[in-house]
Amino acid sequence: MSRQMYNELQLNEGQYIKLKALNQARFDKFSEIEKMYANDMQMREAKIKEVNEQLDQEFAQILTPKQFTAYLEMDGRAMEASASPTGTTETGVSGTNVSGGISTGTSTTITSNQDTEIKVKDDKVKMESGSEKIKMEKNKMKAESSAGEMKVKGNTEKLKTDNVKYKSTPSETKIITPEGKSKVEHDKMKIKTETTKKKVKN
Repeated sequence: MSRQMYNELQLNEGQYIKLKALNQARFDKFSEIEKMYANDMQMREAKIKEVNEQLDQEFAQILTPKQFTAYLEMDGRAMEASASPTGTTETGVSGTNVSGGISTGTSTTITSNQDTEIKVKDDKVKMESGSEKIKMEKNKMKAESSAGEMKVKGNTEKLKTDNVKYKSTPSETKIITPEGKSKVEHDKMKIKTETTKKKVKN
């Protein structure tokens, strides 16, 4: 990721570091795909598209909706725009087969040909792909998949799967698994399993 992208998207330093790492991972995966599928252009393009879609979801979690829309435009995915009679702008995406409609307000919908839909409206982003859903706005994020659910609101994080429940706030962290429970607070810790029960206090 270049400093130009950093400046144009108005990233903070934390966002820049995360996106730089994701872009390096993208480059590494692309290099690996190029080697593995050098003689199979169709498979190579499908794999590259898959990596881009996966990283787009990660980018959307890091960027604000406005930044994410600008990123898609910078990435060449909103280049071929033409106005329709309804006042809606249809945007064709080059190379990744993604198309989206941008209304005259502050709403954007992007749909890929693998049933991934990304909606951006004001400060809200919603992504859906099959059973996977991600919703983000200001200081809240919720992600759902067949594997479980994660919620982040302010300084509170919650994770729930079939086997694990996790909650973390500035004052305490709780983890519940089939093997037992643990709770950590500022000055004490409790662990309880079928065979063990421990308390530690500073």
